[in-house]
Formats: sequence, C-alpha cells, structure tokens
Amino acid sequence: VLFQSYQDLKLVFRQSGFETANPAVDTPQGVTPRTIACAPLVYHSHLFGILAIGNFPAESFNEEAQVVFAHLLDSLAARIHSAKLIEELQASNSELMTTQQQLLHSRNTLRTLFDNIPDSFYIVDENYYLVAINQSRAERGGVVPQQVVGRHCYEGLYQYNSPCPGCLVAKTLKTKAGTVRKLHLLQKDNSNLEWEIRTYPVQGAENDPRQVILLEQNITEKQRMEAELIQSEKLAAVGQLAAGVAHEINNPLTSILANAQMLIEDLPEDREDLQ
Repeated sequence: VLFQSYQDLKLVFRQSGFETANPAVDTPQGVTPRTIACAPLVYHSHLFGILAIGNFPAESFNEEAQVVFAHLLDSLAARIHSAKLIEELQASNSELMTTQQQLLHSRNTLRTLFDNIPDSFYIVDENYYLVAINQSRAERGGVVPQQVVGRHCYEGLYQYNSPCPGCLVAKTLKTKAGTVRKLHLLQKDNSNLEWEIRTYPVQGAENDPRQVILLEQNITEKQRMEAELIQSEKLAAVGQLAAGVAHEINNPLTSILANAQMLIEDLPEDREDLQ
C-alpha cells in the first residue's frame, strides 16, 4: 500500500484496528513523513511484521519498484522464518542434550544397581533370548555378560538345547503375572543347592508383556536354618513334655517314699529281709 501522506497511514491504522501511528515513534527524529509504502512480512501464512519505507517520490514507486519491494518482502520473511527455525532447533537441541544426559545418568544408576545386586538377575524376551544379565549371574555361570547376551538363556546359562524343565517364562507372558518355583541342583562335590526362581512380566507399550525378569535366590542356607528351627521347636516341645511327665511322676513318688520310710521305722530289727 502506498500512502501519499502520514495522515493516510494513520487513517488506515485506525480503520484496521491497529494502534494509531505516532510520528514521534515511527519516524526518525527530525524527519517529516511524506510518502510511506508498507506491506506485511508473510511466509507460509505466518505474519512476522510489517516492512515500511518512506519519503520517496511517489512517482518512483512504479511497477518495477513494486516488484523489487515484493522480492525484498519475500526474502526478509523467508530469512526471519529461517532464523526462527534455527532458534527453535537450537532450543530443541539443548533440551535433547539435557534429556540425553538425564537418560545416561539414569542408565548408569540402574546399571550400577543391576550389577551390584547379590542375587542372580537377568531379563529374557518372549523367544528366550537374553536381553540383560547382571554380574552375579554371569559369574555364577562362569561367563561374562557380553558372551551370553543375545543367546538363548537355556543355552548360555544351562547348556540346554531347549527351555529348562519347569521354566515358567511362557506362563508369565501368558498370564501377565509373576510366578515362583524352586530348583534343586546337585554340585560337583555332591552338595545340594536350593534355588528359588521368581519371574516378573515387563509390560510393553500396549500393556502386552514382551520380556520377563528372572530373579534367582540361593535359599539353601535359609532352608537349613528353617529345618534347624523346626528341630529346635520339636526338642523344646519334647522337653516341655518330659518336664510335665516328671512332675506328674514325682508327686506320687514323694508319698511312696514317705510311707516307705515310716514302714522301715516300724520293722523289727531281726527282719532284715523285709527291709
């Protein structure tokens, strides 16, 4: 739009609902506005502002000048749009870096916790492939985690060709619930080890478990202590029974002994056979 006077510009601003133009603010000091050409800076329907030029001969703003002005508008709008995209990209990159650092910290924390749990701990997928294994379980199997991750758990940990007997991974995936079972192992020195194996389903994005966490705990010592406790309770019960029986026997024995002593006192001295 070409305005022949500043009053025309003020009129358009007022009619369009914009704030009324102020010569003291909108023009350099000491400059009296005579002609002003202004147009919106628009790129892909986004309005970034208004470009205005002024105080030029009205007749010089011919068709060629208008084409140049239009190209200038397009270039400025595209440049402003690019600058805003770069600014948004930099902000997104900064947020992404922060998120990556947080994820890395969380991963390191979980990995430290995972490896330092004294119990055997590992994760398998629905096809029995090992996804992760902690240091305790790897050392128990005489391997390092990198050697068995990606292999079938029954191959890498138990040297089987198929899932272990009694394995409850499939049941855990089907029922979406945890399970528990006991495993008896005979060692090379003929000692027995009792293991308690618990499974926990890992819920997927659609609440459909695709992985299972297995926690193996050595309960040999626990069972031994429980057996000793049961035996101690049995012995305590026998002791209480014996004390009760002894008490019940001692009562009549006391009377028998007292009467026997009185009978001895009444026996004739020449009847030692009765005594």
